[in-house]
Amino acid sequence: MKNIKINVDCFKKSAMFMAGFSLYQCLRIALTASSFALKRFGIPRRNVDIFITKIHNSMEVAIFLGILIATMYIVLIPRKYSRFNGLVSIFTNWMVCLLFFVVLVAFGGNGSKGNLTMYYWGLVGSGFAMGMNQSIAMAVSVDNISYFAGSIPLAGVQVSLYHILFLYFNKGRPNYDINYWILVHQIIMAIAISGVAAILWTIGFIEDHKIHVLNLTNKEVLNEQKVKIVILDSNEKAEETHENQMEGTKNSDNISQLGAEAEEPSENVQLGKKGLKELIRRSTQFLQINFKQRSKRSKDRSGSRNNPFSPFRFLKGVYKAISPILMSTVAMGLVYLVFPAIAPYRLTNLDTGHKIDIVILITFVAPAMINIALCAFKVGPNCDWAEYKFWNYTWVFAIPYLACIIMFFIPAHYPEAKFSQLMRSSKYMLGFVCFTFALSHAVLKTVGFTGAGVQNTIKPVVITNTDLDPSSASLQSVDEGLDDSDNDSNSGKRANSRDRRSKKGRSRSQSPSGKNKQKKSEPRDNSLNGQVSSFNILLSYLMLVIFAFIGDGYLKTLKACENNRALWPTANMSFLRSLVFWVSMAFKRGLRSFGEVFTLNVREQLMN
Repeated sequence: MKNIKINVDCFKKSAMFMAGFSLYQCLRIALTASSFALKRFGIPRRNVDIFITKIHNSMEVAIFLGILIATMYIVLIPRKYSRFNGLVSIFTNWMVCLLFFVVLVAFGGNGSKGNLTMYYWGLVGSGFAMGMNQSIAMAVSVDNISYFAGSIPLAGVQVSLYHILFLYFNKGRPNYDINYWILVHQIIMAIAISGVAAILWTIGFIEDHKIHVLNLTNKEVLNEQKVKIVILDSNEKAEETHENQMEGTKNSDNISQLGAEAEEPSENVQLGKKGLKELIRRSTQFLQINFKQRSKRSKDRSGSRNNPFSPFRFLKGVYKAISPILMSTVAMGLVYLVFPAIAPYRLTNLDTGHKIDIVILITFVAPAMINIALCAFKVGPNCDWAEYKFWNYTWVFAIPYLACIIMFFIPAHYPEAKFSQLMRSSKYMLGFVCFTFALSHAVLKTVGFTGAGVQNTIKPVVITNTDLDPSSASLQSVDEGLDDSDNDSNSGKRANSRDRRSKKGRSRSQSPSGKNKQKKSEPRDNSLNGQVSSFNILLSYLMLVIFAFIGDGYLKTLKACENNRALWPTANMSFLRSLVFWVSMAFKRGLRSFGEVFTLNVREQLMN
């Protein structure tokens, strides 16, 4: 039987895309289809807000708990077991798929009223599995996060289009229970989407596990390392150095952080076609010995190869990614403070609010799709922000984002103001503010999530063609290092050191200023990327849950005060005192809601 070759990278990208697409299917079932579930379970229409809030808050807490457990596993697990992370991610993907069957049985079975408690806990369990899967998926495939994050908003558009088409083709159909079948088919679609995602994930990451982990010797591990090499011609290298000197920059010509350094050559060396194979062989040897030397130093620094967790190393990795981490945290943390309860539905009627909601869903998709395209063409935010500093300017979107959030609160507290009247009377003004809010949120979230997990990636190894000269001492040390023990490698490094000192003397004498100091850049550890990415999603969802409950507490306080506007509690207070009042009351009522988030008797709470 012929062996079928699988493009693992293609399967992993496809799996990440489908996993992101399936991620929010459970929330779409709980929220977008809530009006259909009300009739199926016989819940009074007046309790629709309680039903939505109850399920949404419970699911958000379950999602956070799933992320918390998965992040603790990824960060604290001993490194020798981290090779199983891909297999764990396969399990979480299938868990997401299987829990949709529980939701389907709960909604579709048990006679004419279904099983409300089973439906509630099925969605809560789906949220928990979604949280675990989100954290682990972003840790095991950080290079493909753009595909994962880009497909998440598609679930909202897909479900909205499905509802429009289903109602259009089945409205007025005799003896057809639309409220029942529209949700049954939606759950089946969620099962199909998550099933495809789980199959693609299984194929991609099983093969990845076989290639990179199973039964590899130390030598095979070295040979399988995929570290980018950039080989420069000596003329290009000389021109680049000359340009840097003219600009007054401090240019470092060290080969890499991995081992022996490559210095600027004093004469030109040309490469012919016949020397290409030899060039590849020697550059591979050069990389492998340097990787070996770096691995040994890394092991010595950590003290133990199987050290489960180094707080200093972890915090250092988080610090390097602090800008994209805070960016995604601000974007995710504040969104449910105002959306969708305050903006748009509290500021307009249901029909206009629904239209604006559709526009917001489409707006969420656009930056995500653009981000996928940018990353596919190697110009996206999945790069080193210390080098490509312009990605930090994405923070400019935080200004309109925060400004829009403040604008949404003004009509409730200053109803007589002209701006408040304009927001309530003009659907175009409200739509413009909501569009700006959604666009800013989507850009900050997408760019932040994509960039956070790649700030600790190992730098490329830069080798000039003269470093591959068979007569050079540095390459001789490489050949010795491959055949002999580490002691021979150390002698090669001493030869490299002598060679570097002689070349440094020549380069200093040729330098016009004599001040062209060598600056060593700090090596970065790829193993931190998964940990930092999981920490990023954990922090973002922690802020999301906190502010979601604060927003819920604020709305409950506002409803209680609006019953008698003449006795407005902050009428005679200063701005700071009134701000303290509303924040404290929102926090207290939100904390009370958090204590009531899970229940075993859902129907009793919803029928009262």
